Amino acid sequence: MRKKIAARISMFMFLAGLALTLPPAGYSQEITGTVLGSVSDDTGAVVPGVKVDIRNIGTNVTRTYTTNEAGLYAFPFLNPGNYELTVEAAGFQRFVQQNIILEVNQRLRIPVTMTVGAVTENVTVTGAPPALETASGSLGQTIDSRPIAQLPNLNRNPLNIVFLSPGLSPNNFDRESSTAAATMGSINGGRADDNEVLLDGGSTISLSSNIAVLNPNIDTVAEVRIQTNSYSAEFGRAVGGTVNVTTKSGTNEVHGTLFEFHRNAAFTARNFFDGKEPRFTRNQFGGAVGGPVYLPKVYDGRNRTFFFASFEGIRQTLGLTNIGTLPSEAMRSGDFTGLPAVYDPMTTAVRDGVQGRLTFPGNRIPSSRFDSVSSNILKYYPLPTRAGSVNNFTLSLPTTSVEDRIAARIDHNVGVKNKFFGRYLYDDPRNSTTNNGPRTLPDARVDPSLPQQPKSYQWVLGDTHLFSPRTLNEFRFTFFRFLSTQYPGSLNLGFPSQLGLKGVDQALFPRVDITGFLPLGHASVNDTRQNLFSWSDTVSHTVGSHTLKFGFAASRFQFNNRGKGVLSGSFSFNQLPTAQVGQATTGNPLASFLLGFPISSSLETIRPTFGHRWTNFGQFVQDEIRISSRLTLNLGLRYEIETPLIEVNDLQSTFDVRKRGFVFAGADGAPRRLSDTDYHNFGPRLGFAWTPRANGKFVVRGGYGGFYASTSSSQVQQSRATGFTATGLFPSPDNGVTLPIKLDQGLPRIVIDPRAATNAQNISTNVIERNSKRAQIHQWNLNLERQFGDFLVQVAYAGSKGTHLIASSYNINQVPTALLGPGNAQTKRPFPDFQNITVNNPNAATSIYNGFYASVNRRLSRGLTLITSFTVHKSIDSSSGRGAFIEYGGLGPQDNYDRRTERGISQFDRTKRYVAGWVYELPAGNRQGLAKLLLAGWESSGIVEFMDGTPLAMTNTPNQTNSLGGGARPNRAAGVSPSLDNRTPARYFNTSAFVAPPQFTFGNASRTEPSLRTPGWATVDFSMLKNFALGERRSLQFRAESFNLTNRTNFQRPNTVLGTPQFGQILAAWAPRRIQFGLKVIF
Repeated sequence: MRKKIAARISMFMFLAGLALTLPPAGYSQEITGTVLGSVSDDTGAVVPGVKVDIRNIGTNVTRTYTTNEAGLYAFPFLNPGNYELTVEAAGFQRFVQQNIILEVNQRLRIPVTMTVGAVTENVTVTGAPPALETASGSLGQTIDSRPIAQLPNLNRNPLNIVFLSPGLSPNNFDRESSTAAATMGSINGGRADDNEVLLDGGSTISLSSNIAVLNPNIDTVAEVRIQTNSYSAEFGRAVGGTVNVTTKSGTNEVHGTLFEFHRNAAFTARNFFDGKEPRFTRNQFGGAVGGPVYLPKVYDGRNRTFFFASFEGIRQTLGLTNIGTLPSEAMRSGDFTGLPAVYDPMTTAVRDGVQGRLTFPGNRIPSSRFDSVSSNILKYYPLPTRAGSVNNFTLSLPTTSVEDRIAARIDHNVGVKNKFFGRYLYDDPRNSTTNNGPRTLPDARVDPSLPQQPKSYQWVLGDTHLFSPRTLNEFRFTFFRFLSTQYPGSLNLGFPSQLGLKGVDQALFPRVDITGFLPLGHASVNDTRQNLFSWSDTVSHTVGSHTLKFGFAASRFQFNNRGKGVLSGSFSFNQLPTAQVGQATTGNPLASFLLGFPISSSLETIRPTFGHRWTNFGQFVQDEIRISSRLTLNLGLRYEIETPLIEVNDLQSTFDVRKRGFVFAGADGAPRRLSDTDYHNFGPRLGFAWTPRANGKFVVRGGYGGFYASTSSSQVQQSRATGFTATGLFPSPDNGVTLPIKLDQGLPRIVIDPRAATNAQNISTNVIERNSKRAQIHQWNLNLERQFGDFLVQVAYAGSKGTHLIASSYNINQVPTALLGPGNAQTKRPFPDFQNITVNNPNAATSIYNGFYASVNRRLSRGLTLITSFTVHKSIDSSSGRGAFIEYGGLGPQDNYDRRTERGISQFDRTKRYVAGWVYELPAGNRQGLAKLLLAGWESSGIVEFMDGTPLAMTNTPNQTNSLGGGARPNRAAGVSPSLDNRTPARYFNTSAFVAPPQFTFGNASRTEPSLRTPGWATVDFSMLKNFALGERRSLQFRAESFNLTNRTNFQRPNTVLGTPQFGQILAAWAPRRIQFGLKVIF
């Protein structure tokens, strides 16, 4: 036995070497499934040379196989659906297995036992075969079209179904958004932006953000497969989870739907923080139809050519309420009576050997001292709408969403050996809603939000060819295009000249950030064009007890950026310019603003259009070895290469630390690519599946896999073009003692090319890491699964360890820790001739994850479908990803010279999570007449979800370290617990447990607070459906759906910025109860 196993492993290693000589590849795009098994007689002896047919019930397409010398058969590359398996051999009764439901990426093993008799006699099995996965050691879950279509789904986004998966840690509960699933969260310890979402095998991921940006009509989706740990070598370019969405294809019968879903304010409860119910109306409508291509007297496509098409439209008006803080009338006039002392920065001098300032008499700033630009900007701040100095302004404004989605698919069988499909998807949202929060100010021209105008197209072409019953080939091509434009309302209105602001471009209203108050303006214009071209080819071959797959793919990326930078300036104000020197508890940010003294400012010159290009290659070999009827091994190896990006016109540069200057792409002997290609990305995959009992109803499975993340989004973020455009920074070098600019004097000129500058001290730049490594995750799992009747019960452990993960950006030009102190910090920088020198998204983080879950699932049986799981897990890392600060708060590393202190509980960590979804057809009995009309056709469905909150991340403002580096954290007060017995939104935690650190020191608070978490989440979504028969083949379905049925208030995270008036307060809550009505015609 050991010799046989050794021989098989040797064969696998040989084939792995062979596969690695093929052209390289990137994504796996597997969207099909495999039915395989063995044929034996009553004595258990294998039966070779047996004819095995498998027929797709919907299309009537049949494939044939003859069992090999080991009695094995395999049908790879089958579309998901309902199949019938027929086995015939001389001297045996014909065997027929019906109701074979094949899922995407599933390897469904069906052992066949032949009975001696005449071939004219049938042994027909109508019960579904065991649903256990007995051929793979990976973790995952497949959800078919019934729960996808029938479960309550707030915006009919099919990717919301992913939230039913165990091991998931959601990071966003705004499922009102049609792109909510793009930020679906962490899967088994991975980051939200390290997940892959495939649609018919084609990627839907944005090249800049690494999140999914394309969602299909829910009636177009056949299945959603979520793979969470140690999956096959076919899959790459993701170190989180992989979600594979398969669209429907037509069948021999015409089927379709027409639908309308409606919500409005009358059936929406008031949010906890809303003064009154905001305006709201949403209509979501459309239809889908599929069938054979049939043109009377021209073409009959039954059993051969099929189509499926759909349209969906969304029209929504939503009133959003925002709470914020605005200056009171007294403060606007310069009156700071009753507030900390305000000091005059113009009186800074050394008195009695101590540097200090004098207060304004009466704590009032004379209007004659107001900066003229500040006075003009102040006019665009509305007056408070509520009493008090904190949270004194509310604004409710409607936002509109208009979206149209179109999908079309064609499937064609060329004889019995070739099948082809093509699919097109178009998504065009035109939204006034934004990706950076709701409108906060009534004047849209100066509001900091950015209306979104994304647009997506995807084409997928696939061809499967049967060379022989044992050898198949699948080819696929994908083209994905994503356009994103976001234009501020102030664009080209000439605001800087109206404000009297000098030295800046006239394009935009300047960005103004005053600590503790709502911001004004948006600093930049976003305009990107992203293209992805992907080719793949996979060969499946069966030989003996080996089922082999090997293949390659190549993906070409194009990222064109026509955006404009901080053209009209960005200005930040805190209390330090009006504080007593060294006393951050004095002064006032608004006072600093009125006097026109920002603590820091930035400005960017006009950018050229950038065109970035890079390519991903990957190749794999996967061998499924059937050691015995009860043990299967999965051995795989994947190899990936991703080239560093180039800019088509070489508009790229990097700061060279050794040369203390810049390297320009393609100039002076430098390569066009400014970082090296990593050729060491080998990802082994190992797995096993063992069924201890012959009935196949209990399986032990496990696996290990090495995975490498795409570097695409980090490459785009790292790429900078100092020398072709420039960013100037003007910070105070000594905690507000020296003030860099005054608003009415404007900003100094920036020299674009640092080589031509006599003084580049205001220029900031970036470092592209020359020897950057791709992020790597090692995953492993062990799970037990048992079938009890119609129920599948699973207990699983999943673990992972991450290295070279993308970390928060850090500044290598930070003042060394030993030099922190008073005085001009600029002169203490390692490179004093420059401002910040930033390594964007470095591959420098690590992580460790351990999770346990138990799940109970039931496919449709006796009217009930059930999906439920309970997860307990813990994740630790040194950075939680690119977008962690947006979702969870916090800042980057506070001390770039000691990033070991960044390690802690992951910001996305949720200790416990329970989720359950069900669809149930209520029994009506054998009723007739009116009783049948009233009582028959009812369905109930729902989702229950409970989970812990995520750890809080504390920060401190103002930053008095004088490090000119990263963020700042507070100190933990000794002996003071941050927890409260009676938490309220006004005081969620004990703010006395955190104090500002002394000047020129870093705070000792950890990156995340293990004892403080955001409020937990609990919700029940519930729906009732009534189906009315309209003849034998048509029905009308009425739906009433309630989201957050109990109207529980789920609070969002509190303010965690020490030094702001809102510290420790919760100012927002997730959505209240919402009721939706739907009408659907099914035919």
